[in-house]
Amino acid sequence: MLPIFTAAIFLSAALLFLVQPMVAKMILPMLGGSPAVWNTCMVFFQALLLAGYFYSHLLSRVRSVRAQALIHGLVLLSAAIALPLGMPSGWTPPTEDNPIPWLLKLLALTAGLPYFAVSTTGPLLQRWFSRTSHRHASDPYFLYAASNAGSILGLLAYPFIIEPTVALSKQGWLWTFGYILFGAGVAACAWKTATKPATKPGTEPTAAESRARPAQPERPITWRDRLLWIALAAVPSSLMLGATSHVTTDVASAPLLWVIPLTLYLLTFILAFSSRVKVSAAQLSRFVPLIIITLGVFFLMRGRNLLGLQILVHFGSFFVLAWMCHARLAAARPGVAGLTEYYLWLAVGGVAGGTFNALIAPVTFDTFLEYPIAVVAALLLRPAPAQSRRAGRAKAATSAPRRDAGPAAAPPAESSAWTKARNWVFGPVLGPLLVASLLYGVPDYLFRTPAASDAVEQFCAQWKIDPRTGIKLLIILPPTLLTFLMSQRRWTFAIAFAVLMSTVQLWTGWMDGIRIHTERTFFGIYDVFRRPDGAFHTLRHGTTTHGVQCTVDDHRFRPLSYYFPTGPIGALFDVFYDDPKFDQCAFVGLGAGTLAAYGKAGREMTFFEIDPAVVKIAQNPKLFTYLQDSDSKPVRIVVGDARQMLAREADGRYGLIVLDAFSSDAIPVHLMTKEAFEMYLRKLRPDGIIAVHISNRYFDLSHVLGALGRELNLVGYGKFDKPSPEEERMGKTASEWVMIARRMEDLGDLNRNRDWSTMRYRPGDPLWTDDFSNVLSVLDWSR
Repeated sequence: MLPIFTAAIFLSAALLFLVQPMVAKMILPMLGGSPAVWNTCMVFFQALLLAGYFYSHLLSRVRSVRAQALIHGLVLLSAAIALPLGMPSGWTPPTEDNPIPWLLKLLALTAGLPYFAVSTTGPLLQRWFSRTSHRHASDPYFLYAASNAGSILGLLAYPFIIEPTVALSKQGWLWTFGYILFGAGVAACAWKTATKPATKPGTEPTAAESRARPAQPERPITWRDRLLWIALAAVPSSLMLGATSHVTTDVASAPLLWVIPLTLYLLTFILAFSSRVKVSAAQLSRFVPLIIITLGVFFLMRGRNLLGLQILVHFGSFFVLAWMCHARLAAARPGVAGLTEYYLWLAVGGVAGGTFNALIAPVTFDTFLEYPIAVVAALLLRPAPAQSRRAGRAKAATSAPRRDAGPAAAPPAESSAWTKARNWVFGPVLGPLLVASLLYGVPDYLFRTPAASDAVEQFCAQWKIDPRTGIKLLIILPPTLLTFLMSQRRWTFAIAFAVLMSTVQLWTGWMDGIRIHTERTFFGIYDVFRRPDGAFHTLRHGTTTHGVQCTVDDHRFRPLSYYFPTGPIGALFDVFYDDPKFDQCAFVGLGAGTLAAYGKAGREMTFFEIDPAVVKIAQNPKLFTYLQDSDSKPVRIVVGDARQMLAREADGRYGLIVLDAFSSDAIPVHLMTKEAFEMYLRKLRPDGIIAVHISNRYFDLSHVLGALGRELNLVGYGKFDKPSPEEERMGKTASEWVMIARRMEDLGDLNRNRDWSTMRYRPGDPLWTDDFSNVLSVLDWSR
């Protein structure tokens, strides 16, 4: 009996978490590869999980197991109508409105019914198992570990087994086969429950089995219990999405980076509900201060390198905090009578956390505040360290043998008013105020006192430390250490950490300039900074620069950053300045509109940009003037996913197509596939050129282009260009470009100075297609 229930619950959980990255990857290219796609998908699936748990809770109230089985069978058969999974034809995302409602409708049509049917199984089968004659029927919570193990298997199977070996178009059929097996398992469980109930004559448990069943007091469930369950479930859910968004914004929105934190999330459930792992929330709480301080330093440093260490710190911190919350959640679970309600409120908490990150935060905050807010919330749910130690000492004292039978010691006196004021007023207020004074006082002194700044720079030069890094460390370490010293007081530590996180905005003001514009959309957060001397405006998405312009009249027409006239793209326009094939140019990605500076009379420039907010920024003359200053009049802008919009253009129209559409440093994989390049070639003149900007902190995309060149018989030149000190002062930054054509002569005299390298095709270079793409294959951990 037990193997049947375990297998059915295991398979249902595997199907649940297999479908999530599968469907998200199907939808991802339709929305430009935005990391917000995954967050929205998670909220949708969490909401369906809540609906499934509510259904299970209601169905468990039906007295007859046979009636329950009949109703549930009809639900499973009805959901099969939507199989196999796949994207419906004719669905195009909106170009002007928020795409979240459209995405939710598409998810409901694609996977809504099957996911709902499978999501009902976990709590329902556990409830059925509790009505059998099995000796463990009185405490079926151990089956929750089997459910989470199946979830982890489903998650890991997708990026490591299914995605690399099964075409995306056939993955829906694979899931359908699993659904059929799952339906058979549910039917077997229903038959076992109906034929072997706990009250059937002759099947009463033996004396040994009765002793094995622990007596569980069934106290009423209060609203305080429910609110605690919701909070302890909501915070880890929010933390998971926050950590995922933080990493994928600068790396890639890809199934593997979705799966890692979700796997850790499920693993914390397994550890928390396992009867073999004896780790309490109070024990985990002891490690939290050091972990949180390390996380805070990474937040404040806004590091852009050491990718592996960043992933370790963010995902590791999330893992410990989620485990701590789930350990408290497991310790607060009710008896069997409250099982389905308990899971229902857990699902409510999961939806609440996901809704906060994916739906509320983007329209409430103009910066990425939901992640640090979730960290602070976890600190507030942390068991009080002082109380944990007192409880441990009290337990030890009661369990130790008494050496005398004298009178019991008098209870300690009540805390004085001063102690209460120190714990609840002065600590949570004065401690964070001291942290704030250090955070604001030290930088103010450094930046207003030239002698202090010079001393710091000399020290950094002596020890070969980057001056910006040295100044950041000098500012961060004193308040960080002070915050660490407050870790024994839960409220004080949480508030002090919140004060510490509030300075992220301050660092960008000091280090990057004055923020003059901020806008948040489904596709990301955009900041425009003005340098303190007012000479430059910089557009940033995440931690990556997407455009720089000099505001001085004599220099505002010069393209800066990656597009400098002496850089690779400048050399391309110089060689073909008078060539008529460049009369029609297409640019995938707008940014600040910098490439419009290469316009001239008679040259039509068309920019394809997925985010209307970026168009508004580039067209705002108070921020950037590249578009209005361009000699190409007017500059044409097409809003929408570049691959879909460019496919509607006339074949053979463009002499140049520039691919420059990165979301922060994340790769838009769907723009780098074989099918995408085949479409680019159709839109290109026979002698046209594709210029690909591949500057990236984490990935070497030249391997992908090499495989595409080999597959499509293309040739090209590549160049990594590093600015001189003088050029760097003028606004040029390092960049890497690859220029691709059908024949080498189509590239003209581009390599006249012999400073370009020929695009090479190396064995093992990954060929990306719409069905197969592996981001890890081009990840360079050393960058």
